[in-house]
Amino acid sequence: MQSFKKHTLIPLDPQDPLSIAQALTQYRHQLQQSTILRKGMFDIEFVAVTDSGNRRLQIDDLQDSGLRSLLREALSLGPDGEVFTLPPLISDECDLYLSEPLLFAIAMQHPHLTPELLATADAMIAFARWHNDVHSMWLDETRIFGVEALFLLARRAPEQAWRLAHFLVANWDNEDSNGYEQFMARLLNLNGWSEEMLRAFVWCDSDRLRQGFFYSDETGMQSHQALADFLKQNPQRYLQFKQLLSERLLSCPKLLATEWHTTETDDPVQLFFISMFPAAIDWFDVQESEGLQTLLQSHFIQARLKDEIDTLRASLERQADGPLACPAEGWQQDADDNEDYRPGQMLRQFKPLVLAQPQGEALWQYLQDGSHPQALEAQRPLEILAASQAHAPLLYQHIVDYCVWVESNQQIIHDFWLLTYEMANELLDSDDEDAADFADILPSATPQQRQQQYLRWLDIWFTWLGKPELEDIREQVVDKLQLLDQEQYLQRFGNHS
Repeated sequence: MQSFKKHTLIPLDPQDPLSIAQALTQYRHQLQQSTILRKGMFDIEFVAVTDSGNRRLQIDDLQDSGLRSLLREALSLGPDGEVFTLPPLISDECDLYLSEPLLFAIAMQHPHLTPELLATADAMIAFARWHNDVHSMWLDETRIFGVEALFLLARRAPEQAWRLAHFLVANWDNEDSNGYEQFMARLLNLNGWSEEMLRAFVWCDSDRLRQGFFYSDETGMQSHQALADFLKQNPQRYLQFKQLLSERLLSCPKLLATEWHTTETDDPVQLFFISMFPAAIDWFDVQESEGLQTLLQSHFIQARLKDEIDTLRASLERQADGPLACPAEGWQQDADDNEDYRPGQMLRQFKPLVLAQPQGEALWQYLQDGSHPQALEAQRPLEILAASQAHAPLLYQHIVDYCVWVESNQQIIHDFWLLTYEMANELLDSDDEDAADFADILPSATPQQRQQQYLRWLDIWFTWLGKPELEDIREQVVDKLQLLDQEQYLQRFGNHS
């Protein structure tokens, strides 16, 4: 069984350019609608259409031997490293998710599809920059989506290297998603400090990955000549570098590294200049680095490094219509969503599903004060996903977000403790003042009353789920919270059928 099975399948005929173009269009639509994720993980797989149904894309669907070699090269970089080999068969049980770079390679066999590929690449970049968080880009437990596909474009056409660089966002987790500097390092070793690679450098917002073009601060080793040294040896190219950096920052501000950084802590011009040097610099506290201060006082090409940075920054600020660095749009959306939070939100998501059931009004009254117990007795096991999708869409989304790969009640049962977390927080951890904020949905007067409401909330869920055996819930209710003793718990929640 696949560990990270993809649920959104985009079919195509690998031999039909029109079908390939339609698959790229559909992928762009998913990216633009931000519907490519499931539980924060990439959830798209491109599949081949056959007379007997869909099947997973295979290496043999890629007929061009040169592109197959480039695909092998792309997959040998990054976290999997040189241990990766192209499999003869990607079975239904195989944990390899190669369909995105395979789709790009298959499309690259048809030069007239290049505009479709570039438009799709731009949609991938826009998605990454909107989130500016590598944890919204996981393909499986070790790899990020998009990089191999964009590397293929850059490998075939160096003028596209800036698109891969632009995909490497500022808020990149270098501990959990390491190895991705290898892609740009490979392109630099192949192309040198050409105009295309200088452009790629200034369009990359990840300070560590930008420095990783030529240097690993983890090993302290260089894979290519540092950009600073190259410019010192070729001062005529320095003007070109400053022009490219200016054009980039004036047309597209640099992303801030994290939500806690500001334009004061993230001086984009300084960060671009500092990352030209093979120096192990603490990027998360760069203003306090002694090594940084020493570097800034050193002579660069025309003057002290600090003076050259200040001069270029001042020129850009005079020309710019806004700041030279900015937060991701998605961060502002998250902030707005948090502002929209209402006390008792889990209760508000849950109530529509209750009301949609037989004796729903009475069942909600049972939850509130224990009256109408016959309403609980009238309940039967319920297909939670289908019912919540039909009657309580916010609850449905909550379940999909919290339960891993949920497709049936069985997965909900497996991860039910995750659903209890917020309800326990609302009902068991609220004082009377907190509870007053959601009294409109479920009034209560004392902590003891809310404890009983929590148990009645469990009554409803256990009935709908067929009274499963849930040891973690028993431990919570009996051992940790001591709301019931062992006998009372079994009498109330045990399956006596």
